Amino acid sequence: MTNPYTAAMKRIEYDYVAFPDYYPPLPHYMKEGLRRHIEEGSPVGHFLTALLSNDLKEAIFRADDTNRAAIVTWAYWLRNECPQDAQGSPEAVKKWREAGGLKGLAAKWEKDENWQDRLIHDDITRKEKV
Repeated sequence: MTNPYTAAMKRIEYDYVAFPDYYPPLPHYMKEGLRRHIEEGSPVGHFLTALLSNDLKEAIFRADDTNRAAIVTWAYWLRNECPQDAQGSPEAVKKWREAGGLKGLAAKWEKDENWQDRLIHDDITRKEKV
């Protein structure tokens, strides 16, 4: 069984942050900060912090013209591509940074000998709730 955080790092492609033709691509110059946030838990600028914290009003006010025009595409990206633990509230963003992003979480899970058992238990618990 693969560590879920290591698998997520392999799955996410940062060289091409875009959607199918019917969605405009996300601004290319946002890629590096976004990659560092997800992989390492690095702080990002005011716009991305507001966006990741689920503060739409602040994100719109902090966005430049290009990001403001792409706000719907950002929402799709957050929902479909961004790890859920890395976004959603100011507290979630803070915890993600403190954990060191995917790399920090992957290292933590690798040190934990029971991570596979816990993952199976969490999956069974989720299925029981449905």
